Order: sequence, then structure tokens, then C-alpha cells
Amino acid sequence: MPSLQHRKEPDRIAGMRLEDLRGLASEDLAFWLDASDDWQDTIRHVLRELGTEISAWHEACDAMGPPLAFLALIVRDRNRFHPKLPVLNPASALRAFTERAREGRLDLARSVAGIRHRTRKVLQPEGPDRPLRPS
Repeated sequence: MPSLQHRKEPDRIAGMRLEDLRGLASEDLAFWLDASDDWQDTIRHVLRELGTEISAWHEACDAMGPPLAFLALIVRDRNRFHPKLPVLNPASALRAFTERAREGRLDLARSVAGIRHRTRKVLQPEGPDRPLRPS
């Protein structure tokens, strides 16, 4: 039975705008968000970037609703660059989030707050360190 967790999330998460999502996303996913008018237009690109199967996406949508499933993708994507516990497999991590949502234990608000805090403290980059291009 699908979880009702998406109804328990704070409005500030459920009502995030595209620019809010972009501020949480990695550089890679921010590119796709910048190129669209709606986060739903980016789903196939985001899934491809993260190596996530469409079945994992559908399971996440069933468990938490599409908006929070997309936010979960953004969180998992950005946490690939977590300073201490990087997500090595975003697709598996989405499945773990889905399971937590079904159990009523998913706390995306806390995850988002953590990303924002680490970003403000310049502890979590938005992407991999890239060497400077030769001039």
C-alpha cells in the first residue's frame, strides 16, 4: 500500500519552486532544470544522469508522490558530493528512500536542511572538482 508520507512533509518541501530545486541540485542536474520550465520535463534526463531505472522512479512515485520522489532524486544526486558519506549509487539510494517512505521514516526536510547547511559552510560542492582548462 502506498505511503502517505508525502502528505506529512512540510509545505516548504512540497511547495518548492524550480529555482529552489535548482539550488539543491548538482551542477549536472541544475543544467537540466535550467533548460526546462517544469521539473517534470527533466525526469528522463535526471534518471539517465543518475543511472536510475524507470521502475525505481515509478516505485518512488507510488511511495511518496512524484514531487517528493523528484526531490529525493535531487537529494541523492547532490549527496554524491557529500563531504563524509558520498552516495556512490544514486539508483540504489533512491530505492532506500522509497523503502523509508513506505515505512513512514523518510525525512526529506532534514536532508534538504543538511545540504543547505553544508553548502553555506562551503563543505559540499555542487559537482566534482574539475581541473582548470589550459588558457
